[in-house]
Amino acid sequence: MPNKETYAQQQKRLRPKFIDVAKQYLDGERLQTALEFLVYLDENGITLLYNSLNAWSGSFKGRRELFSIKHANVAFGNVIEKDNDSWSICHNIDMKRLEDIVSTDEYLKEIVWRNLKYCYNCHHHCDFNEKLERKMNILGKEFAGLCNTWFVMKNPNDEDIKFAKIIIEANKNILKQKNAMSNIEEVIINSLESDNMYNALDFISYLKSKKMKFVFSPRMYWMIKHKNKNICAIYIHMPEHYKPYTKLNAGSWRVDFNNETMANPTYENLNDILKSIENFVE
Repeated sequence: MPNKETYAQQQKRLRPKFIDVAKQYLDGERLQTALEFLVYLDENGITLLYNSLNAWSGSFKGRRELFSIKHANVAFGNVIEKDNDSWSICHNIDMKRLEDIVSTDEYLKEIVWRNLKYCYNCHHHCDFNEKLERKMNILGKEFAGLCNTWFVMKNPNDEDIKFAKIIIEANKNILKQKNAMSNIEEVIINSLESDNMYNALDFISYLKSKKMKFVFSPRMYWMIKHKNKNICAIYIHMPEHYKPYTKLNAGSWRVDFNNETMANPTYENLNDILKSIENFVE
């Protein structure tokens, strides 16, 4: 007689939608809040994609980096039955971005502090005792024993949902920025002029002809890779995204190669770099 399919195995096979699970297990105000939140997501181009047991990722333009939604709690791969009538929004946000959003707003800080998630030994590839001892500074207060996924709105109320939308919009803007930066030629044309623009475009064209991979960094540069090895880094001054650490003036760009930095490289400079790259990739 075959073994009975577990809930986890069944869910992995069926990959249910969160709305169906919510309607099955939630009721009253919790269900209403969840359904209204799903309407907001739909109206703002965000889809929920099944990720793993009782977890769905918020996806925007094909990127699953906004947040995740979870139904109930899971420990040792199993749903905690007594928690079946709960749901949570798990925020994917680093501390610096959260600080920028909250700033000095004490009310928003209180929302964060009351939605911190503590480790309950779910056995998810981490050390329970280590979590109990680890201390984290969250917006000016120190907390111990927090989960790796530390900012979780469980059964969010109206105020939580309002703040969740602010965070999600901030994350959407980051993703839009990443998508905008994916086309380096477009950035060059919009940011550089004359010889700087033509030299940069020629350089990019050569790199692409050699099947180089362009990896954009949020620190406003592209790392150029070949067979998983870093070849060079390209920085372009973008007025709307200016960062002091680029040390570039408006209309400027630079190439970091082989421990050397070339600002606004000339045609001759780039030829020297190309010769070195030719030897590197052969």
